[in-house]
Amino acid sequence: MTIKKTIGRIAAGAIATLAIAGAAAPAFAHSANQGGASSWNSGRTFYVKDTDADSHSVYGNWAVSGGSGNDGRLDNSSGYNTTVSKDVNGDIISVRACVNIQWGTDDCSGWY
Repeated sequence: MTIKKTIGRIAAGAIATLAIAGAAAPAFAHSANQGGASSWNSGRTFYVKDTDADSHSVYGNWAVSGGSGNDGRLDNSSGYNTTVSKDVNGDIISVRACVNIQWGTDDCSGWY
């Protein structure tokens, strides 16, 4: 076997490996914090944590690829230091965290 053939086969194998790896690339993780609220994703699972013992519930919003920009909301009214989660249909591209202010305007982070 010549060196040219060997190099050609190695290159073809490398290209095939990269094509397979690219098809299985993981989704990006996003996170947001605001006041006593934290939200983040791991793949297609979305999480919201209450990080402040302030009597306010918290929630998070997520956006998915090809969605409307605010595609879902997950509430956490379980109290301080608790986390809730939800499996989401679609690839999460952005999240935000909010503190639910009773009788007032909610305190929300930007979209991250």
